[in-house]
Amino acid sequence: MESLQKLFTLCENELTALGMSINEKKTVCMRIGARFNNCCANIVTSAYKELLWVNEIRYLGVYITSFVRFKCNFDNNKKAFFRGFNSVYGRGGGKLSEEIILFLTQSKCMPVLLYGIDVCPVTVHQIRSLEFTVNRMLIKVFKTVSFEFINECLIYFRFQSVIGRINRRKFSFLNKLISLNDNYICALFSDVARKEMISIGRLIIN
Repeated sequence: MESLQKLFTLCENELTALGMSINEKKTVCMRIGARFNNCCANIVTSAYKELLWVNEIRYLGVYITSFVRFKCNFDNNKKAFFRGFNSVYGRGGGKLSEEIILFLTQSKCMPVLLYGIDVCPVTVHQIRSLEFTVNRMLIKVFKTVSFEFINECLIYFRFQSVIGRINRRKFSFLNKLISLNDNYICALFSDVARKEMISIGRLIIN
């Protein structure tokens, strides 16, 4: 970890020159890669404060997990989704129609559930978990465990599936990424983004 310590010290010195400092209480370290679970020595600040190593960090509302590859955790999204839905459902006192509940859920709760998913890699297991979260909500709304009946209702109310929402959000993000030609990093990955867009576009059409 000697190289990382040197890199951190250089960054800290540059911040000091700019009249800024690192808040060691809000700064942590996390490892991603083949040796993500190996024990590492703590990085030390110029004030001799140690930065702890953690298994998960929150960045702009997105939870990133220490793993063999870049991975996000959506458990907090699901909790926030249920809080929002229960608030909508509870305030209605059983008087709101299914159409209104679904409309409010789509506009207020679904964005919370899928927050950050535009740029995060999503596994099949995570998609199924998000779908299960939405299905639990639908069971409560329609008061039935018959998914055949629920699916017919979703078609009637035009309630888009989780996988459909994910694909469209990713497609929209990639489209914006490609349009940023003045950004060197975006231009560098434009070919990769275009190929990904074609793949997602086929899924949306199907």
